[in-house]
Amino acid sequence: MRIYALTPLTRRALDQRRAVLSGIDVPWRVVKVLGIGALPSLLVAFMAWSFVGTWALVAFVLGEACTWWLVESRDTTGLRVRRWRGLLDRRQAHLGVLVVCGEPVIGRQGRKAQVVSSSVRVLKSEVTMEDLFRSGR
Repeated sequence: MRIYALTPLTRRALDQRRAVLSGIDVPWRVVKVLGIGALPSLLVAFMAWSFVGTWALVAFVLGEACTWWLVESRDTTGLRVRRWRGLLDRRQAHLGVLVVCGEPVIGRQGRKAQVVSSSVRVLKSEVTMEDLFRSGR
């Protein structure tokens, strides 16, 4: 029987995933998202500074909030993917277009398409009650 000391391994992995900011333990992903979102937010705040003065800090906070909403929040419907992925999927969707094997089917304008299980037309024959029960004779 072997005994392994896992404490150094788990502590190191935990340290890589978390950061301490002003005494608050924050996941490392949050630090990265807010850091990346700070760049465009600062640019917007600097541009707004000449127009509204110190109220430009509100633009910085709104930019960070928009970045957080876009990257970290999830859709409330469907597969609950991250918000940016859901927006991208909706943008790339072929809404109102019939797609077969990944290729859009382009038909005549104004003509409705119907998806059926077979391309051969089956004529409906009239069946009587006698035909149903006659097969036993």
